Amino acid sequence: MMKNLKKVISAIAALAISASSFVALAAGFPDVPATADYAKAVDELTALNIVNGYEDGTFGPDKLVTRAEITKMIVAALGSTKEAESAAGRNTAFTDVTGNHWAAGYVTVGTSSGSFINGMGDGTFAPDANVTYAQAVKMLVSAIGYQTWAESAGGYPQGYLSYGSQLDITDGVNVGNDTELNRGQVAMLIDNALDAPLLVKDGYYDNIWGQSVPNLTQMDGQVGDYHGPFASLLTNNHDAYKVYGQVINTPRTGNATPADEVQFEINKANKWGDYSLVDNAKIKINAYYGETAAPEYLYTFSEVIVKEVAGDEWEIISITPTAKNQFIEIDANDVDITNLAADLANNQITVYTNENKTRTTTYNLDKDDKNALTAAFHVNGVDITSAKATTDAKALFEDNAGGVVTLIDVPKSGEGTDNRYDHIMITYYEDAVIDSVVDVDSTRPTIYFDDYGTGLDYALELELENVDKIYDFSMDGAPIELADLQAGDVVSVAYNYSTGFANSKFFDVVVSRNVVTGTVTSTDNDGISDFYEIDGTFYEGNASFNDKLEPGNEYSLYLNAFGKIVASELGASAAANVAILDSVYVSGDETYVSIIDQTGNKSSYVLRNLAQAATAKTIVYANGTSGAKNAVQNRVIEYSLNTANELAIKNVGTDASPAYTLTPQASANGTTDVYRASTNRLGSIKLGDSTAVVEYVVDATTQEVEYGLATPFVEDLAYEAYAYDKATMGDKAHRFVIVTKGARWDSIENPMVIFASQGTT
Repeated sequence: MMKNLKKVISAIAALAISASSFVALAAGFPDVPATADYAKAVDELTALNIVNGYEDGTFGPDKLVTRAEITKMIVAALGSTKEAESAAGRNTAFTDVTGNHWAAGYVTVGTSSGSFINGMGDGTFAPDANVTYAQAVKMLVSAIGYQTWAESAGGYPQGYLSYGSQLDITDGVNVGNDTELNRGQVAMLIDNALDAPLLVKDGYYDNIWGQSVPNLTQMDGQVGDYHGPFASLLTNNHDAYKVYGQVINTPRTGNATPADEVQFEINKANKWGDYSLVDNAKIKINAYYGETAAPEYLYTFSEVIVKEVAGDEWEIISITPTAKNQFIEIDANDVDITNLAADLANNQITVYTNENKTRTTTYNLDKDDKNALTAAFHVNGVDITSAKATTDAKALFEDNAGGVVTLIDVPKSGEGTDNRYDHIMITYYEDAVIDSVVDVDSTRPTIYFDDYGTGLDYALELELENVDKIYDFSMDGAPIELADLQAGDVVSVAYNYSTGFANSKFFDVVVSRNVVTGTVTSTDNDGISDFYEIDGTFYEGNASFNDKLEPGNEYSLYLNAFGKIVASELGASAAANVAILDSVYVSGDETYVSIIDQTGNKSSYVLRNLAQAATAKTIVYANGTSGAKNAVQNRVIEYSLNTANELAIKNVGTDASPAYTLTPQASANGTTDVYRASTNRLGSIKLGDSTAVVEYVVDATTQEVEYGLATPFVEDLAYEAYAYDKATMGDKAHRFVIVTKGARWDSIENPMVIFASQGTT
């Protein structure tokens, strides 16, 4: 039941997985920051449909509130909106609120039995005048039944203000009596009033003068005369309860929690069922969390409004961490892991506090009476042991460049913290570069990775029909559809670290399209990572980035969402300086070399110095001087040209290293290595947009050698090719490829007949 409270499988939800990643805006309003003192009230009142935002998506917290507007809000808090809508169009008791006023129905309810408005004393209500602090407090104190007591305590305004303070209605709103209130302030007053105990009539009695007067009972859950079981507008009029505690299980924690529910442990409540919870009492409920961010607040002491939706089924309609939590948020790689095991044995964790990691501070962790560590470690919301945290410390902390560690000190029984942190929440991502996305419209689309971290598989197959699997995709803080993913996108994937990627039931994927292109001018290393400078900015490689980029070459750097280099691609200008050395000859006083460049054209250059002549001849000729040439795959060079257009040999490729070779050979099942368009590979050779591909063709009759640009590769056709990189570049597109078999007409059998005409006999 209630399975549609949350879209379980969604490519447009981007929930965080760390308690540190609280939502930045309350109730989704762009003008209500989560740090605002009225944010909790806005969250709770909008969840209960007591207040709403404007059509442009804003809440307008600074906009002043009229007397008609606050009347509508209080009527909604009383749960009487339908009654007010039925009364719309009728004249009210006030001369300035006739039936054609938009608030007529709400004013009618406000003046009915148990009225909370009396007007201005001259027969008017002044609906369009801005409400003042004293007026708003009087309305709310009256709405929950305390009008008689307030009048006995001095009447308006002091008697009402006195009860407003006693009932905590005025908490957080400290202004003068005549101050005109804005929507943020009104929201706080109404939210406070929702949870105040009602004062209700409980029959009548005769006073000492023989008059029959109402017997008033305060529903505050206290024992004694004039007190009754706890009841409030929230419990009586909205069938909802305000409770305090923490989310202890989510769909990601691996404790068999359904995909649309969390498990919440209640530590404190004004009312739960038919009784009040006292400190240290703990009740666990499973609750649908709907559109709230409840999974984000794992192990965080929170104020929650829950509603019974059917039988013993509950829904969280609002959740807000209380100010009593204590948080420390740090970069994962700022944790000092040099003595982590010893630190944990002493119930502490050490953190670097400066960039060059020469200063540290220590945080105490929770322990039991026997001085044993009780603080719990969690990776992506899933428990791990402290021993596992120590064993995997390098990956979880030092190499976790995109991760955050949040220390949480949860208040004991909701009252206060002890400065010993109870939970160590670690976000952990592994990076990959998307090669392709296939079957997007099916229930099993697949994302294939080009480069990927050691903990990932080569592909992520989504099981959209499996309600126990959760997939969340986001880019630049906003949801992104699966169909919008592109080849070359860098993705940072968070998954269940305990079960491993293949068995994880959740995948939070953060997408980046941040590509920096430019010439590397310098490099640096801090002992952990390599840094490369482009246009005055240094970029750091992630933990799995092993490319060695050389100053002077142009590269495209593919950055993850945290600004770390995940992959690199050599620029076209660098690829142009790779060629096949064709011949070496002397003319006059100069030694010349001819090369076949990336376009298949032959050009001649003066060799820069004679010391390279012997090397050049050795590269070209099998006997080191002249005659038979070496195989073409052994004549690949990297070169440079100076301003005089003289050539110098910088690097020599062979069919061993740094060259890579593909030779189609029959295997046991009779198949061969072939070209695959889906991955743009010749066997193990990766091709890219900047790859220079040259064909080497020997005429079968004349034995003349021809070079040229490669013709388009044919799907399923086997080729022999040699690929070259300046250095080991990982699973990237190679920069220079020579095709020696399967090229042009030389090895492609293409028998054909020409059908010239048709005759009739």
